[in-house]
Amino acid sequence: MLSVSLAFLFGFAAQRGSLCAVSAIHVLIEDKTFRPFLSFLRCSAWVILISLPVWWLCPAAPVSEIYAFGPAGLAGATLFGAGAAINGGCNFGTLTRFATGDTSFAMTVVGGTLGVWIEGETFRTSTVRPVGVTILAHPGAAAIALLAVVGLWCAIGLIARGNEAESQRWTRLAPMVMGLTGGALYLLDGDWAYTLDVGRLVSAPAPGEIPESALLIITAVTAAGAVAAAWTSGDFRPRLDIAILPHRLGGGTLMGFGAALVPGGNAVLILRGIPAFSPHAVPDYLTLCLGIMVMLQISGRLRALARFPSMLHRSVDKAQTRRVEP
Repeated sequence: MLSVSLAFLFGFAAQRGSLCAVSAIHVLIEDKTFRPFLSFLRCSAWVILISLPVWWLCPAAPVSEIYAFGPAGLAGATLFGAGAAINGGCNFGTLTRFATGDTSFAMTVVGGTLGVWIEGETFRTSTVRPVGVTILAHPGAAAIALLAVVGLWCAIGLIARGNEAESQRWTRLAPMVMGLTGGALYLLDGDWAYTLDVGRLVSAPAPGEIPESALLIITAVTAAGAVAAAWTSGDFRPRLDIAILPHRLGGGTLMGFGAALVPGGNAVLILRGIPAFSPHAVPDYLTLCLGIMVMLQISGRLRALARFPSMLHRSVDKAQTRRVEP
């Protein structure tokens, strides 16, 4: 029941925060600002803040595994980034935009499943295996200093009030809620990420992994939380754009193939890889962003797909409408 509650809060915060790597790259290209990426970094920081004390005080808690830096991960990250740009959303963006009623993103799931299957049939056995556990699993001078610095930075980001509009509050709160709930789910259940359900459609869980029934429930509740956030904010509007389905299918296929090589998409890197200081995480994430940027630069159509109407933009539009109406 605790996992269900955490999953619902994670989905709710993801929707309200409007976090998406594709839209963040679009903002970088158009507005020349890295501000959206600070939200991703804060999300990883909150995972560190909750994970390290639990690892140190509770040896039975699942500890993050790390992966070696290598060409397979870089290739997978590039393919994932290109696919996310074609799809019009990364792992986070797919979830939150589907939750607003855009049913075309269901085709992304179909494509992701196909991509994972193709990767499995191509390589037969996984080319990516963990090489150990995170160096942060045990307390040390460097780890304690890291925890102190991360805690201070998270506190500063949380109390920096700025504009008190609802959109601004969620800009500050979403990374915290997603980091705490996502990190807690990893501590409770191990590899829980909702994107794993795509892989489970073509392969059974390995020994020690979370059971399929539990993962399915967490995935469904995460989506329910995102839908609840969209519904309560007035953003839920069922719709289907037939013309965009090939983009979703093709992009999802590249995302699934790439995620199987990384392993995991941008959501797993942010919630698991980067907080664990895995050698592959930062290089793969930067390569993933490069793949998104290259694809967005290739086509204006892809840049249009990348636009994610954030809470801030909607609030500004509504305020301008109210001023014009009199």
